[in-house]
Amino acid sequence: MNYLLDSNICVHFIRGNQRIISMIDKVGIEHLFISEMTVGELYYGAECSERKEENRRVVDTFLSFISVIPVSGAWKEFAKQKAYLRNKGSMIEDADIIIGATAIVHNMVVVTENIKHIGRLQNIETINWMEQQ
Repeated sequence: MNYLLDSNICVHFIRGNQRIISMIDKVGIEHLFISEMTVGELYYGAECSERKEENRRVVDTFLSFISVIPVSGAWKEFAKQKAYLRNKGSMIEDADIIIGATAIVHNMVVVTENIKHIGRLQNIETINWMEQQ
């Protein structure tokens, strides 16, 4: 099983959350990926912080050992999912749809604390490692 880490899970890891570190050790780094969208979100977080330069370096270090999945193959799925959510009157942020669409296209489970939103997508599997024992 391969997992696509949402930005919030990456932040927990970067901040040294032992639960997330333990799950990553258990699953194995070779089964963990992030979307290009998550890269942008992590850099955005660094730019909004008080210690921009330090946090940019932290993101750079994190990116040096995790595989990044391009979003280019997920745009048809993004459009399908966004139209589905619009028709339901249950929209979520485009960033979440892009991350979810990337996971769907690559047959991955999304690891997120944001199951309430990402879980609205069709044919998606999500898990919240912050709630697991």
